[in-house]
Amino acid sequence: MLNAILFENNSGWWVLLCVAIGILYAYLFYKKQSKSKLKYLLFGLRSILVAFICFLLLAPLISSKKEIEEKPLLIIAQDNSASIPLGVSDNFKLEKYQTDIKNLAGRLQQKYDVAFLNFGDKIRDKPKWDFKDQQTDVSELFSYINEQYGNKNIGAVILASDGIINKGALVTAQYLPRQAIIYSIGLGDTTVKKDLLIRNVNYNRIVYLGNEYPLEINLSAFRSKGEKSILTVESSDGQKLSKPIQIDDDFWRQSVTVKLDARKVGMQKLNISLHTINNEVSNINNRQTVYVEVLEGKEKILLLANAPHPDVNAIKQSISGNKNYEVVVAFPYEMPKSFDQFSVIILHNLPSSSAPLSGIIKQGLNKAIWFIAGTETNINLLNQIQSLVKFPGGTPQEYYTTLNGNFYNFTVSSQLQNLFRNLPPLVGPSGKVAVKGDYQSLINQRSSSADLPLMFFVKGEKNNAFLIGEGLWRWRLENYKATSDFAPFDELITKTVQFLSVKEDKRKFKVYPIKERFFANEETVLHAELYNDSYEPVTNAEITVDINHKSGKKYSYVFSKKESSYELNAGLLPEGEYSFLAKTVLGNKHLESKGTFVVEKIELEHLNTTADHQLLYNLAKMSGGEFVLPGNLSDLEQLIAENEKITTVVHTDNTYEELINLKWIFFLLILLLSTEWFLRKRNGLL
Repeated sequence: MLNAILFENNSGWWVLLCVAIGILYAYLFYKKQSKSKLKYLLFGLRSILVAFICFLLLAPLISSKKEIEEKPLLIIAQDNSASIPLGVSDNFKLEKYQTDIKNLAGRLQQKYDVAFLNFGDKIRDKPKWDFKDQQTDVSELFSYINEQYGNKNIGAVILASDGIINKGALVTAQYLPRQAIIYSIGLGDTTVKKDLLIRNVNYNRIVYLGNEYPLEINLSAFRSKGEKSILTVESSDGQKLSKPIQIDDDFWRQSVTVKLDARKVGMQKLNISLHTINNEVSNINNRQTVYVEVLEGKEKILLLANAPHPDVNAIKQSISGNKNYEVVVAFPYEMPKSFDQFSVIILHNLPSSSAPLSGIIKQGLNKAIWFIAGTETNINLLNQIQSLVKFPGGTPQEYYTTLNGNFYNFTVSSQLQNLFRNLPPLVGPSGKVAVKGDYQSLINQRSSSADLPLMFFVKGEKNNAFLIGEGLWRWRLENYKATSDFAPFDELITKTVQFLSVKEDKRKFKVYPIKERFFANEETVLHAELYNDSYEPVTNAEITVDINHKSGKKYSYVFSKKESSYELNAGLLPEGEYSFLAKTVLGNKHLESKGTFVVEKIELEHLNTTADHQLLYNLAKMSGGEFVLPGNLSDLEQLIAENEKITTVVHTDNTYEELINLKWIFFLLILLLSTEWFLRKRNGLL
């Protein structure tokens, strides 16, 4: 519907000028012709033609309005998790329900727009009825609806589920689809059935060779009072433990702790199982499989000090709290025979005048070293044994400290940042240090510019750290006084050690999984990087990989190019331990990269088969909808029809188009020109 003609950049008064130009042009063209009716007709045609062309030069716009009716959108969201068929009641037929919900969708489509979604492991926009998904996340479903249909006229969401949620956030009103009314269909059975299950297993994923490690196995049983079972734990390195289980209550819970020995390096598979009891609803939840990685041993840190000092104990306690490190404290009179076993060396007040140790310290320069220069440090000797930093030899002074906000070698938590507001000073040699090469300062003098660092890192083939000042023990005490724990101080020490212990990976060909453990319902993804001799990315090579299951089954793939690297999506792989060997050719060199990962079985849907209809009822009531049972699906059609909030929305669509783009304008101009030409030709005026 044409509404108005508008001008984007010009005034409507220009139309009068266009008319004047048309009349003037026609007058000048026909003023020598004798007066006649034909002359006036030709004059009019020419005036209209020229005025109209001038008018088009003003770029007029046509404004038009169009009313569009948008039907309410009804979204049917069907839970596809494995708990649906597990928890059905005796009088519920899953096949009949599928037919009923499909028929309901067909009837609703006659009045509304209908979209069908499946949810479980992921959200699908196509119907799927296998009920094999092992996770249920309603918050993810609602987020998906908001993202995909947020600009639509959502009338209602029909949520068909058993209410058993085992993933994602607790569903509250903030997660509900905007302006949508929820009608929930309560599937499953709310009756608690006889069942014995392993609820979950708490364990350390990484343990060290030779150590004993615990498994805390949490068991549950329902309506099984008086039953007996046996808990069995078997490891892939040959260990087997069994414990009898006595169930003494209808709603029974118990935690059982078993201890195993870390006997073999590598990934160890632990099978945990409960003997089945009579007539339990499911025996799949009677077993779980977990994987523990056994490492060769902890990284050893040597803390070499000039003499006993409170700083030494503070540093040792912080590092010892990290299970990945073992701290060895030594003094000049009890030096270790070799530094080979240590990944990081911390020198506190060394070298000193009483313990120069220049030759011994030089033997450790191939390791990452943290130099702590205090009041007892011999600065001249320190400058001689290392060439990265030249320390001044001034008299000791106090340094109040502040964190460098531009530090990026590792992340600094807000708690650690807050700690530096009221720390006591460190005491160290005065003067300005001279650092050779690039460095990153973590701690600066509070009253000085950023080029006067107190603690800084120098990166290279091995990383080194330098701290000017002693008195860290006061920081630890101040930390406890402020927060009643040592977490921020421990973060400072352990992250320093972690950064120093990292060895730079100089391999030209690297292949690695995006994580070490995948669930069986997750796609397995590997990344690859390839570099030339100048360590520039090479992106035109072909990279192949063989992924081998521990059973002997092999999967072969080719990586896809992705900007400056490569990626492989191997899809869903069966549960188990995997090793991989990737190969490529760079020039005339054949390169290989290998590694391991684990795919863990996930059976969350078997841990709870009792439907939670109260949750579904609450979701419906929060949004103004209703809760129905599968046998009353026909009621939904009437409930939706009677809801006045579910209605068609009329949108007004305003469109603007340049007049010159209309095809009929072209033909009008041709008609005016042709008519004038024909009349002049017919009357001998050409």
